[in-house]
Amino acid sequence: MIPFKNILTVTPKRGVADAVDTVRVKHVSGGVSSVAYKAYDQGRKKFQGTAKHGVWVDEEPPANVYDECLLRLMTTDGLMLCTFTPLKGLSEIALRYLPHLASAPEPAAEKLGLVPDEPLGRSPLYNRRNARRHRSLPTTTPRQSSGWSSLPLPL
Repeated sequence: MIPFKNILTVTPKRGVADAVDTVRVKHVSGGVSSVAYKAYDQGRKKFQGTAKHGVWVDEEPPANVYDECLLRLMTTDGLMLCTFTPLKGLSEIALRYLPHLASAPEPAAEKLGLVPDEPLGRSPLYNRRNARRHRSLPTTTPRQSSGWSSLPLPL
């Protein structure tokens, strides 16, 4: 949490009631940090601009917005955080984090419980209640399973 005394300015977003555009915060180093809020429906062009030291996308972004955010971090060697549940299934962004699922041969897909033409949201892979019916699927949470903690992450 940021102590209230460290919040220097809050700029409201024009045209949207109770929405914030930017916040300036006094940093522990004595400097000032800026936090800017964007929405995906603003499009990729609204994400263009200056270099950033950090970007945090909450919920799965469109691929062009994700790529634009990565570009903003190139010159600063910045950090990108992504927090989302892949509700769209194995989308382009989800596959960047799980590339081993992109070219899975049919037997492996069957082993995972994936059925052709079945939405991933209804697949046992993404449905913990039904996972126990399929002996080949893990029934532990990612934190309990040592195999899941070593999944490759995009660079």
